[in-house]
Amino acid sequence: MSDTRDVLADYVQVIEESIAAHPRSLQKRIGPSEIGIDCERRLIHKIAGDDEPADSRIPWKPALGTAMHTQLEEWFNTDNAHYDPVIRWICEDRVDVGELGDTHITGSTDLFDTFTGTVLDHKIVGNSTLSKYRTHGPSRQYRTQAHLYGRGWARRGYPVQAVAICFLPREAEWSKRFLWTEPYDEQVALDALARLNMLAEMVRVVGKDAALAAYDPCSNPFCPWCKTEQRNRGTKTQRIDRALA
Repeated sequence: MSDTRDVLADYVQVIEESIAAHPRSLQKRIGPSEIGIDCERRLIHKIAGDDEPADSRIPWKPALGTAMHTQLEEWFNTDNAHYDPVIRWICEDRVDVGELGDTHITGSTDLFDTFTGTVLDHKIVGNSTLSKYRTHGPSRQYRTQAHLYGRGWARRGYPVQAVAICFLPREAEWSKRFLWTEPYDEQVALDALARLNMLAEMVRVVGKDAALAAYDPCSNPFCPWCKTEQRNRGTKTQRIDRALA
């Protein structure tokens, strides 16, 4: 018979394997949530279809966000009963936001309000991130994502009027939420798609390595490629310093 240690080990294994097997963890093809990333090198790797560098950490916080998205979807679908037979909230529906070359870029939007023509995106964030966005507004990546989804709904024939990003507290009380919105601007989406296709053309013409060489690694500690390269460069520099000492 298994003892308690075996049960706890199995408990952890089920959670970790489930997180690793979730479609969000396995996705390789670039989506609307990534197109606005500041780091050109990261986009080049995504365009090339490269696997992200191995990370031994379990993405627990993103998993919490995914679980909260599922709960929010349930709540808004339930609220639709108040408007029957009309559907106000369209939850987790896929839209086509544009093209990378000949390939269509699709993504699942969190929420669309048919009454006001508003695209809403949920972000479950920690306290420091919440404070940063409250002070400075959303990142380029998040703002671009919102307008790309707006373009996706517009291409389906909906009158899109606004985009909103709902920053919901992961660690604080509900009262600390921050809801950001601005009028929908298709040009934001078009500019992001043009940048993406420019990088793809660069990769096609000069090759991935030459394209990467045109850009310095970014300083974002969460960039899976640049943080690895910066760490490797630091290790190499240390070796050289020791050899010269």
